[in-house]
This record gives sequence, structure tokens and C-alpha cells, in this order.
Amino acid sequence: MSRLLVALSLICFPALAKDGGFIQLDHITRLDISSGNTEDGTSLVIENDTINVDDITLEDESGLNAVSLGIRRSNWQASIRFEEEGDFSTKYVGFDILHAVQNQETAIDEINAKLDGSTSPVFLEIAYLKPINEKIELWTMIGFGRTTIDTSDLNAEIVYSANDIENAIVACGYSNSDSSSRFGLGVNLGISDRNTLSLGFTSSEYGEAHFYARDGGGQCSKSKDDLKIKDISADEFRL
Repeated sequence: MSRLLVALSLICFPALAKDGGFIQLDHITRLDISSGNTEDGTSLVIENDTINVDDITLEDESGLNAVSLGIRRSNWQASIRFEEEGDFSTKYVGFDILHAVQNQETAIDEINAKLDGSTSPVFLEIAYLKPINEKIELWTMIGFGRTTIDTSDLNAEIVYSANDIENAIVACGYSNSDSSSRFGLGVNLGISDRNTLSLGFTSSEYGEAHFYARDGGGQCSKSKDDLKIKDISADEFRL
């Protein structure tokens, strides 16, 4: 799945196509957040039925701000970009259920689960700029960085065939730092001697989310679970 990021930014810059330092301010509205395959974690056994996480679909719940501090030399530009914490949650969590008993009253009929999480990235972005005239220039950019990805406990509401309901923790919250990458292209528009408006399209990959496992008593431990949410990426609009 391709990831598209539309960036509309105000850059405080000495002048279009001149050397110097700059500050770039953005407001970001995420249009979508997605992930790749989910790697199954440790099985959870309840009333002799075994459940495994099969699929996790994410959705976004936030707008956020960002600031970039950079320098330009000729047609090249480099900047360090700091983004606020961006929140996400689960839109869908799917399970495989293995029934070990035939008692219909204790058989699991439905599982409703939810978790929350966040991404906090820092990027080094390097751009090549191609002036078209005194007011317009094109740019292409690559970025590399680290993203802290936090997850809450994966909590499940388990509904039995007899309509009894039980709450359980499937996996426990974890804070993970992963390598991230970004590339894009766009255009800068000079709106004054010291300000530039930047519009761009960027694809971003943030990394994986991890979890702690439960101990034998069903409580959170300090051992990492096998459950992972892979290839977290986002479609975002910056203004």
C-alpha cells in the first residue's frame, strides 16, 4: 500500500534560493494510519479455549504539530524535524479461537478488544532544491530517523455463548524505539523576502509496535511477547 503525505508548511527563511538557516512550522492532520502483517503472540487460554491475535487494524485519533531546524547551502538543504506525539487506536482486532471443550455455556462466542498507542518521531531530512524562478522551486527529500512507538495493554471483553462476559489482558503495553524512513517531493513558493510556503508529498514508515507478555497469573510481566504490529505508516496532511 502506498503512503501519501501532503505537506503545507510555513518556512521562515532569509529568501527563496539563498543560503542560511531556517525554521519550519507545520500542523499535521493524519488522513490514515496503517500497518503490515501482525505477528502472533503467546496464546491466551480461558476456560480451556485458546485464543490468538490474528489481525490488528489501526485508526488515527490525532492532529499534531512539528518544527524543523535546518540550514541551506546552494541547492541542498538539511534539517532536524521534531514531531509531537501522534495518537492511534485499534479499529479492528481479529482472533483465532480454538475450542477445547464442548460445553456450550463456557464456549467463547465473541471477543471485543482494543488498545491505544502513539508515535513520536525525530527525522534528519535532506532535500535537493531546483529553482524554477525567483518565487518557485521544486524539491525532493529523503529522511531517516527514530520513532518511539508506545502501546497500551491490549484489553479484551470476552463474551460466552451463555452471554456471560469476562475481561482479560491479552498483551501488555510496551515502549519501543525503531528505525524510520521518509521520502518525498514538492514545491516551495516565496511569499515574502523572509517567508516561504512549502507544499509536498511524502511517504513515511515508522517501524514496529511491541508488547510485554503476561505471567502465569495473567498479570503483565517484563518479558517481551512475540506479538508485533509491523510496518506502521501514515498518510498525513500538514498545514
